[in-house]
Amino acid sequence: MLVIDAFKEVIKEETAIVERLIQTGESKRGVIADPDKLSKIIDQERTLLASLEQAERERCRLFDVLAPGKSVDEWLKTTTDAGLADQVQDLRAKFSKLQQINKLNQQLLQESLNLVQYSLNLLVAEPSLTYAKPKSKAATKPIIDRKV
Repeated sequence: MLVIDAFKEVIKEETAIVERLIQTGESKRGVIADPDKLSKIIDQERTLLASLEQAERERCRLFDVLAPGKSVDEWLKTTTDAGLADQVQDLRAKFSKLQQINKLNQQLLQESLNLVQYSLNLLVAEPSLTYAKPKSKAATKPIIDRKV
């Protein structure tokens, strides 16, 4: 197998892994409130990321053989293989989509954490520091005792 053929195969492999990461990222959106399901999806992502990292190392090694000292864009301008350029563009587009999905998921997780924090703050609110008559509503104790 030629180096260029191996390079194309690695690009295909990376693209397939990124597509699966996109699918898991999208499925994460529906289970953000369910820690068990979210944990399973995160485990799948870890496995996929390890595979992607290995494929990326192989791609870099092969690229160094194909075009030492050049960037991918420089090399693609000199190659006559239009299919390879399309593969690289497809991979870049999928990476971009994955980044957008991850950014949205991070925002949703942050909002979820903010809601949990707000709910906890309501439950363990500090008693009012203003004067209140004994046995008034303002002088009642909080539901949860924060003292440890």
